Amino acid sequence: MKRYLYVMLYLLLIMGCSTVPKVVPHPWNKTLSDEEIIQGSTIAIETTILSTPLIGSQELLEEEIAQKAKSLLERRGFYISNSNYQYKMKVLFSVEKQLETITTSMVQNSHYSGSGMTVKSGYGITLANLISETVQVSKSEVSTNQYDTYTYSFACEIYTASGKLIWKNDAIQKAYKFNVLDYITPMLQIAFSSLPKDENIYPRVPKIKETQVKNFLSVKVYQTYLRCPALPNLICFEDYWLDDYEYKPHKFKQNYSKNPQAFMAYIDLLQTAEFAIPGSKIKKWDNPLDMNNWRTVYLIGKYYLGNDQNPVNIVVKLKGTPSFYVVSKCNIVTDEEYNSYYQKYNLWVNKLTVFFDFFEKG
Repeated sequence: MKRYLYVMLYLLLIMGCSTVPKVVPHPWNKTLSDEEIIQGSTIAIETTILSTPLIGSQELLEEEIAQKAKSLLERRGFYISNSNYQYKMKVLFSVEKQLETITTSMVQNSHYSGSGMTVKSGYGITLANLISETVQVSKSEVSTNQYDTYTYSFACEIYTASGKLIWKNDAIQKAYKFNVLDYITPMLQIAFSSLPKDENIYPRVPKIKETQVKNFLSVKVYQTYLRCPALPNLICFEDYWLDDYEYKPHKFKQNYSKNPQAFMAYIDLLQTAEFAIPGSKIKKWDNPLDMNNWRTVYLIGKYYLGNDQNPVNIVVKLKGTPSFYVVSKCNIVTDEEYNSYYQKYNLWVNKLTVFFDFFEKG
């Protein structure tokens, strides 16, 4: 009987926090700026990989990173050119491999710390950093294992045409997976969040062929974990279910989107969103650090699909599990539906602006 009570208490504990995902270390980052970067300026990009676990030339990888930086900067309203530029951006990147021993115990509390806050970054990303720094997660197993871990170090610097350094972002991300391109997009987006942005520029992403949707999901989506700059939690597209007190992969759903041809837009939004709208009642938004606000979140954005001339409205709904957010729904919505989310988006941004307005004006 006593054992039964213990099991029931354990299950209730898991179920009680099953809608607030476990926090994972958010990229440590800081931004320093000597002067304001002028929106609409022309920027030249230079990328250098200092070290990786790979052997040989990194030229193609450097070009890929430069293209990602170019795309994200163009979305903010900047022009990219190696001639007649006002600024030069240097992107420095390195990956180091380590063998790490990780031990967890029955009642151990692990405190994840970002140990730094972004200066002048978007408030949504700053909030994700704060939550990552302050939330404690209880471990419930005793185990010792060795894993290959990778430390991604990143620096992004902006110089005037005359060579004066006026803006710099540094970031460090620890991961258990070696795939530079999986991490570079959110790290670049976090860095660029402190730069001005033209809200009227919408990204263009490829449209998936109707006949290839199933294959695309199997190759690019299934068992894929994403990081969103506005959330201190990992994201996946899978359903999970409870078995022997652990969450394990359940049957992979492919019906949570009525518009699967727009999956590249969903994935892009998940990797670049700077604000996540809480699914809680608005009256609870006065305290953004209240974890109950983060049981369900929404991401919104406008995208051009393929060669379409008109942008579509994207809304992604995420539901929390003990380990991460699971994509619940991702669809193209009407202008009326999008405007209702956009009103909440603006209200949430205003709430964060008030929350972080610490100092009296001089």
